[in-house]
Amino acid sequence: MMNYSGFALSTVHRRRNYARSILPYVAPVTVELGTNAMGSQLTCQYIPVREMLKVYLENPAMKAHLNDLRESADGIIRDFTDGFVYQNHTFFSSNGLSIVVMLYQDRFELTNPCNSMNKKRKMVGFYLNLGNVPNQFRSLVQPIKLVLLIEEKVLKYFWTC
Repeated sequence: MMNYSGFALSTVHRRRNYARSILPYVAPVTVELGTNAMGSQLTCQYIPVREMLKVYLENPAMKAHLNDLRESADGIIRDFTDGFVYQNHTFFSSNGLSIVVMLYQDRFELTNPCNSMNKKRKMVGFYLNLGNVPNQFRSLVQPIKLVLLIEEKVLKYFWTC
């Protein structure tokens, strides 16, 4: 992919478009949550879960693991499928094929090291992982998907209202 005027992927715009054309991509959506007491618009970034799951499950390797949820034969708890709640939940016991969605959140700070004021922006990310992914792959970064990104102060504002 090289031409005489330089590399075909020489700009951020070209690299982004190339990646979107060959990799599965679900675009984030800006969600307007409302306004605060000062009239500022408060938003978050949401990646539609249904579309993400559709893209995720179009991958033949992922589709092959849909029925990989197996309970321990020796009674030792090794996974959530060995727990009482999972084993006695009517949905999971009555549906042969199910997608187990695990959500969790993490807080982190963003800062600009070149800025003299060095103002920190505290963010909260909500992530999705599938319980159908084999245990040895669940802690890897690749199968973990970001589904919501919101500033901590916005989350606190709506949490306490």
